[in-house]
Amino acid sequence: MQLRGQQTHMSVTPRDQPPATPKANSQVVSRLKQRILTLETENNELKRKNEALAGQIYRVHSLLEQVERQKDIIATLEDRLKQATEQITPAKVISLTGKSQTKISETIKAQLEATGIQLNPTLIKAIKSSQEETVLNAIEAYKEAIITGNVGRPLGWLKRAIEEEWKPNGAVQAKSELDTFNEWFPLAKNRGLVKASQNTKQGIMVYTDHGECIAFADMLAKYPVEKLKLSL
Repeated sequence: MQLRGQQTHMSVTPRDQPPATPKANSQVVSRLKQRILTLETENNELKRKNEALAGQIYRVHSLLEQVERQKDIIATLEDRLKQATEQITPAKVISLTGKSQTKISETIKAQLEATGIQLNPTLIKAIKSSQEETVLNAIEAYKEAIITGNVGRPLGWLKRAIEEEWKPNGAVQAKSELDTFNEWFPLAKNRGLVKASQNTKQGIMVYTDHGECIAFADMLAKYPVEKLKLSL
């Protein structure tokens, strides 16, 4: 096409110009073939780049679809979380958000003194990081455990009971308490800790030489049977 355009605008060859030789024609053909090869090479390179761009566009579309799917999943999970949060009972919410104590209350101190447990830094930290009700429940659970003899290390047991929010289970039967009392009372009386006892609606009460009326469970926590036996 380029040669045809050139021939259209070419002037008539003068009669005295020598005709083109086969060698000259061969050179023109050779240059045209070289030009065709160059254009084909450029065309192939453009095709390769076009295919690469098409692949990148496909990957971008695929990523966009994945993002949309992830958005849907996140929205579904948020709805489920909201529904689960709304189903939490008020009591549980209070337990999770309740404030810890800045100091140990007198009620807790009195209960600990009744059980004979001495405070140490570890136990103080556990008590201050929990609510008063949680600590009192743990102490009551400790008293029950003392009656059944299921306490190894009192401080460690009570610390775990506070941290795990144990509660008294009421599993101690009156008969078991009475059996323990029948073993404990003679030992305690022999040491001069008590002089009398009484069975009330609140449980077994014992009386000291000073006329104090103390719950048997509190005295047992402070003076376990094993401790009284060792002192004989």
